[in-house]
Formats: sequence, C-alpha cells, structure tokens
Amino acid sequence: MKWYRREPTLDEMLSDPIVVALMDADGVDARELTAMLRDVGRRLGANRGARSWSQWPAGSHHLAI
Repeated sequence: MKWYRREPTLDEMLSDPIVVALMDADGVDARELTAMLRDVGRRLGANRGARSWSQWPAGSHHLAI
C-alpha cells in the first residue's frame, strides 16, 4: 500500500494484498463489503449535523447513528 501523509482510501485499503488474502481466507466478498462500508459512510455523513466527532468528550465510546 503506497500512501503518504494522508489516510488511505477505502479502495486502497481493500486492494492491499494482505487485506485481500485475509478476506479470501474468511470468505468475505469484497464487493459486498465495499457496498456496506459506503452505505455506513453515507449514513454517518448524513448524521454529522447532529453532532460532529470533535464534540465528543475524550475517551467517549458513544456513536451518534
């Protein structure tokens, strides 16, 4: 995986050879996982207006969904 000074994209993470091997070993369908993760991202993005991550107290394990 080649990325510098930024977070890798979902596609970059899921195309990493080690991740691909683990998903194959676990029987994970990459297309289904990608679709599910993108859906979760859209839902979290829609709820951002309710409370941003920066507003959560340090050490908080709550999730606004």
